[in-house]
Amino acid sequence: MANSHDKDDGPGAPPPYWQDWFRQFMPAAGEPENSALELEAAWRAAVNTWWDGVAASTPPEARELLKPAVDQGKAFIDLANRVGRKPLAETGNDVLWRQSLALWEHAAARMLAAGPSGPRSTAGHDQALHAYQQTLLEYASALGNVSAKALADVADAWNERSLSAEPPGGLRELFDLYVDLGEQRYHEWVASDGFARIGGRLINNLVECVHNGSINPTTPGTGKPVDVPVGGGEHTEIPEFPKLLAKLGFGLEQTMSELQAFGEKLDAGVETLRKLGAIDVGTSEKHAVHHDGKLTLYRYAPTRETTNPIPVLIVYALANRPYMMDLESERSLIRGLLDLGLEVYLIDWGYPDGDDTKLDLDDYINGFIDGCVESLRERHALDRINMLGVCQGGTFSLCYSALHPDKIRNLVLMVTPVDFHTPDNLLTTWLRHVDVDRLVDVLGNVPGELLNWAFVSMKPLRLTGQKYLDMVNLLGDEEKARTFLRMEKWIHDSPAQAGECFRQFAKDLFQKNKLTEGTLQIGDNTVDLQRIAMPVLNVYATQDHIVPPDASLALGEHIASSDYTTFAFKGGHIGIYVSVRAQREVPQKIAEWLHPRCGSEAETSP
Repeated sequence: MANSHDKDDGPGAPPPYWQDWFRQFMPAAGEPENSALELEAAWRAAVNTWWDGVAASTPPEARELLKPAVDQGKAFIDLANRVGRKPLAETGNDVLWRQSLALWEHAAARMLAAGPSGPRSTAGHDQALHAYQQTLLEYASALGNVSAKALADVADAWNERSLSAEPPGGLRELFDLYVDLGEQRYHEWVASDGFARIGGRLINNLVECVHNGSINPTTPGTGKPVDVPVGGGEHTEIPEFPKLLAKLGFGLEQTMSELQAFGEKLDAGVETLRKLGAIDVGTSEKHAVHHDGKLTLYRYAPTRETTNPIPVLIVYALANRPYMMDLESERSLIRGLLDLGLEVYLIDWGYPDGDDTKLDLDDYINGFIDGCVESLRERHALDRINMLGVCQGGTFSLCYSALHPDKIRNLVLMVTPVDFHTPDNLLTTWLRHVDVDRLVDVLGNVPGELLNWAFVSMKPLRLTGQKYLDMVNLLGDEEKARTFLRMEKWIHDSPAQAGECFRQFAKDLFQKNKLTEGTLQIGDNTVDLQRIAMPVLNVYATQDHIVPPDASLALGEHIASSDYTTFAFKGGHIGIYVSVRAQREVPQKIAEWLHPRCGSEAETSP
């Protein structure tokens, strides 16, 4: 192949590498002796050569973004080859599903790096490592079986499509079908108690590896994820590439052009990412007005005359950073509230460290949150303020409002879990068999990477594959690229969680559902949701996979408020903050609901 990355070309103006590739391999692809496997190998080699030529001169953050897209792009022909074989190739090692294993390996490495909070034991080193590796093998084998079933589903669906009047698709359409059907198969598996038991053992055994000083608990001696073939290992026919494409309804020239176009989009993406520089988040002007340990309370500068005298305190979750509420000027729930005349404050929890391991729910709710509320009551000379709780921060706000109803005038909740035992709650299923006490006793604070693994693993094909291929299509637009990078920054900016707080939240809420049972103890008091008689607005997302709608809507059955309103946002858990529709609908709904419930004059303290 012609070398299109000679040093004289320079990184600023990439030569027509993909045109060279197209001209070289287009004739060869049509020759009968070239099988799909040979063309797949040629495509992989071409992508690898391109990547070797650009990676070194690409900023690290950009490499992290492009690498998943490159890996998924290399799988295009592999996927077509698997779907087109007869009998169907049944192996679970395709790159699409290896991403799920890679996610876990990254989380495992971070847990090992975190180390135990107490003395490390070496007595059970070999036993802990063996138990972990056996469970990892079981996990990977089950994942491979899911992959094989998904491939069979795709083959059947694609065959039905070819018999219909639908126009023939392409490699990307085949990939998207695999994602859709693969996620369905995956969800069936991870929603089962069988997966919960495997997942629980995987985490519990890894914790023992951490405690006993085991290193690299992956494939022995390699530090790489396990490869697990599934199926009967029967001989499969390797079709000629033209015949494979014809069977799938693709044209040869169309397919090769699609591959070339993908490569050229990668070129454009590299150039865009090299230009962007540092990515800023949180564009609205704010000022710190209160500090307490790692916590900072911010007041956001008004963008117009404030027409509502009662300030809104935003209580965000602990798992991610709160700048999601103010991601950029055109995607900012906070700016939307400011533009509608509200006075807005936000709690930034900071980054817990070893000094914060012993913080529990009482410290967060009766300590930190109450301190912020008292600061605002004094600052504004008010008896009661408005509170807006988001996700886990919504659960905190709910508990606070039940414990201190005399300090909250109106309560707004967004994507807030209330009933943690609804049938569609994956996080509850996954935590069912995790030894939370042992996890916290060994690790102290819980690494953010472990929580990120849980969130991303809920939709691994979409969030580790499809998302990055979609990214390649938008990298020609610098502003869209910046938005994507801001989202990525937020997703991976995951603070650790204070150990005792995580222990209580996971055990009392996820495992025992004490909030709706009326038995949740915080400090010296029991949280009684019947004490919530103030007006409540409950905003939920209809397509939320992290906090299912039923988990939020259960609130209405447990509170005493006679002024209870629900608002259904047609979108997902992240879209409710940053989508274009959210900017139009969510701040407007919150402001319209709050204004008449705050009166025209401030409610002052005596």
